[in-house]
Amino acid sequence: MREYKTVLNNTNDEIIIEKSRFIGYSFHISSQDEAENFIKSIKKQHYDATHNCYAYILNDDMSIMKCSDDKEPSSTAGVPMLEVLKKQNITNCLIIATRYFGGIKLGAGGLTRAYSKTAKIALSSNTIVEKRIFKQLEISIDYNFIGKIQKFIENNHILFKAPEFF
Repeated sequence: MREYKTVLNNTNDEIIIEKSRFIGYSFHISSQDEAENFIKSIKKQHYDATHNCYAYILNDDMSIMKCSDDKEPSSTAGVPMLEVLKKQNITNCLIIATRYFGGIKLGAGGLTRAYSKTAKIALSSNTIVEKRIFKQLEISIDYNFIGKIQKFIENNHILFKAPEFF
């Protein structure tokens, strides 16, 4: 059985760092299209923001990863946020960090720390859940074996739907 961690809701939180306002959003996503729609929505909502950087990971095997610095210096915004997701082993999640520049330049190290912190507060404002991927099986058996099958299911802690008799 495969397991993975993700966020339960769509949430946000904000922080002020050296007079710049950082708003961190975390979204549960199931596809790249869904991620792109959230990104467009936040960019539209915060059209006057200096930057709207993002990072996301998709699939239980983390096979799709994407991030953007949105005109911040290379690898100072999207990559640090992606690293936060990877370190916490969270997938099917999009993080967007909206920045309103406060007049103080942070430098590459300061930006990296600020965007990492924004990603962390976005995740901490959400609920992280573990999900398990199951396979659904349908079996047909002779009614005489129902007791043995139910005992096997019970002993092995198998999830099941109520049986259908016909």
